[in-house]
Amino acid sequence: MYPETADTVKEGDVELPLNQKNRSRELCMAHPSQYNYTTDLFADRALHWLETQASGGDKPFFAYVSFTVPHAGGWGTQPQNPEQGQPGKWKKVQNLVTKMKS
Repeated sequence: MYPETADTVKEGDVELPLNQKNRSRELCMAHPSQYNYTTDLFADRALHWLETQASGGDKPFFAYVSFTVPHAGGWGTQPQNPEQGQPGKWKKVQNLVTKMKS
């Protein structure tokens, strides 16, 4: 549920240091910012890829990133809108899309 590493094709294992300790659903629910989440890693990598593609010229590209979050609910503090989750990342996406359209 809380992996200590994530395997990537090009870079090998990526350490998830916040998960290298005692972990449980209860601990994570009590202190969610004290753990690493693979969805954050996937989003960071996808944004990096988009930034690279957007700065690389006029070649068309396509990215599809699908998140599977294996939680059983009961969080109660989930964002009501996507922008509430990580506004900095959503702003980066908006800026990239605007740049690509121009």
